[in-house]
Amino acid sequence: MNVLIANKNIADAFKSWLGVITIFIAGAYSILEYIDHKSSVRVERSLGYVEHYRDSNTAEAKLALNQLLANNQEDLIEFLKKSHSSTKALNEEYKQFILSLTNTPNVQKNLEITFSFFEEAAICVERELCDREVIQSFFINDAKSLFNSFYPYVCQLRKQWENNTVYLKLENFYINPDKDICQ
Repeated sequence: MNVLIANKNIADAFKSWLGVITIFIAGAYSILEYIDHKSSVRVERSLGYVEHYRDSNTAEAKLALNQLLANNQEDLIEFLKKSHSSTKALNEEYKQFILSLTNTPNVQKNLEITFSFFEEAAICVERELCDREVIQSFFINDAKSLFNSFYPYVCQLRKQWENNTVYLKLENFYINPDKDICQ
């Protein structure tokens, strides 16, 4: 009889520990499911940005800016072929060239639309609402090329508005420069 009572106590203790272990496993599983759900929501939100980019005025603005550069490609090539006294002189002439291209309200509107979109996507990632890899894989090439092409315009805005943070999130997220691009 003592053996049965001893085994019953062991069985009760085992049953209690098994219940505790089951609760911990269920809690860990729930946490993993929550993390996976958050990740899939971030990916979905990121893909929403991709869809918006392709089907909105952002795509039209980007295409207009690309066309502007294509229309002026020969002038840009000629400009780059010229000998320049220094890198600083080259940069100054490039700045003037880009600023002459961006002096119309329509071009400025297209730059605002495009750069604001890229900055919103960067903020979405910064706030952990969007997936970094998805956003970067879809937008990094376009954002980099447009920003690198039109950076004199951004620098002019920063100077004009006395605000060094104009499109800074876009610059830091997609370009990640070693130094201030405006100097």
